[in-house]
Amino acid sequence: MNYHDNGNEEATEALLEAAPQWRRSTYCANGACVEVAARPDAVLVRDGKLVDDSPRLAFDPAAWRRFVDGIRAGDFEERPC
Repeated sequence: MNYHDNGNEEATEALLEAAPQWRRSTYCANGACVEVAARPDAVLVRDGKLVDDSPRLAFDPAAWRRFVDGIRAGDFEERPC
């Protein structure tokens, strides 16, 4: 398992101790989607195609919330140049 958390080794060890409950979007039809596991201390993200072999990224819950809010607001939609 690979975790990336900006160099915080204690946070990485805590994340490794408990098995996360992974969720995939209901819009994911072909398995080529990311999976997300929310925990009190972090939001984990992995590649749904690789499952247990996927590197996992750990995000601060507040940062993840801002990211999701940005998606819902259309902040990442492609715009013409």
